Amino acid sequence: MTYYAQFNPDGSRITSYHSDIHTNIPTDVIEISDEDQDTYANGGYVRDMATGKPIPYVPKPDEVKQASNASIVAEIASLEATQHRAVRECILTGDKTRLQALDDKIVVLRSKLQN
Repeated sequence: MTYYAQFNPDGSRITSYHSDIHTNIPTDVIEISDEDQDTYANGGYVRDMATGKPIPYVPKPDEVKQASNASIVAEIASLEATQHRAVRECILTGDKTRLQALDDKIVVLRSKLQN
């Protein structure tokens, strides 16, 4: 049993093949060990194209920024969903405390969004 894998130029794995399962294995694959296959399959690793060994994946700054912004946007959406109830409570009771607290949190979160 032999594993083969295809990699992008940046070392990210495209796919893997197993000689006992796949019959039409492309010619541009690289033979990898069982241990390396397990490492790539479990995620978080790319191939060091110079050494041929798996190395931990380090996200690029814009990927980190996108992930952070997505998390912040999701949190803002969650707060805005609860804001409707806070508006109703404010109208019924005259107490603006909860509504103001939600508004303040949303303002702070929006200020954390990265361009």
